[in-house]
Amino acid sequence: MLWHLAPVSPHWLILCRDIPLWPMIVALPVVVWGSVREKRSRVRKARLILAAALSAGSGWNIPPPFQRIAWGRPVIRVLVWNVGGAPAGPQPLIREVRGAQPDVIVFTEAHAYSPFALGRLDLQRLALPGWTTVWEDGYFVASRWPCRPTLRSTLGIPVPDDPSRDRRILITQVDSPWGPFQVAAAHFQRPLRHQWSRRPWRSLRGMGELDTLRRLQVSQLVAAGRGVTAPLLLAGDFNLTPASSPYAGLRGAFRDSFAESGWGPGATYPAAFPLIRIDYLLHNRGWSSLSCRVVRGEGSDHLPILAELALR
Repeated sequence: MLWHLAPVSPHWLILCRDIPLWPMIVALPVVVWGSVREKRSRVRKARLILAAALSAGSGWNIPPPFQRIAWGRPVIRVLVWNVGGAPAGPQPLIREVRGAQPDVIVFTEAHAYSPFALGRLDLQRLALPGWTTVWEDGYFVASRWPCRPTLRSTLGIPVPDDPSRDRRILITQVDSPWGPFQVAAAHFQRPLRHQWSRRPWRSLRGMGELDTLRRLQVSQLVAAGRGVTAPLLLAGDFNLTPASSPYAGLRGAFRDSFAESGWGPGATYPAAFPLIRIDYLLHNRGWSSLSCRVVRGEGSDHLPILAELALR
């Protein structure tokens, strides 16, 4: 069985099962190379059509036209990143933040209990001089404008005896020159049992548990977001792929910045060889996404997302 042969955890395999025909990503370069080398025009055209179909099936995103036009509206830059406790220290993160020049930062897994955790002073160094910061529940939210936490709600199943699994939704209000907007940070839980089992039947049971947990967390995030009337951004590591059914529930309530204005697969994990997209920046109708891309960052096992959005 795959669970006995895989060099990684079954959780990674559970995520991969949500990718529709994800081995096509491997086959696509072969088809394209064969098309370039092919001398017969009909065969070349057929292979190019096959390459286009493989690109669409493997999750390659192509945004609609005219997305990068702000039409005179205020534009902000948002950096979203699961820093994973910053095992390499704060310096790589500081370099990425200074290079991206965002207006708002949302970090997940900035936990106080992690053995590699960033301290409060390290987190303050990530923000530029004069910025306002919020550090609660493993989230770090910073803005060049004044910000303050306004709501904390449960995400997933409460685990009071294990703070590493006890998650919250943190909503922060940012008072920008164009009016206040809200930023919701979320990091979805993994299954609480059977996650690391190498026995196939236990891993299958874990898959069912993961689906149930995902649907619960999506419903909680949607409920928290719908209670906000101001322009809203939802950012974080959701531990689900765009092909999963819980993601469809999110898209039914909010808009995906990368789906609107990003190019390519948008994979953010693992950082060394990104294959899947599990980190997101969503928004309500108070925003329109102008651009969204994955940045080749260092210092975490996830890659950061940098987006530009215009207020409506």
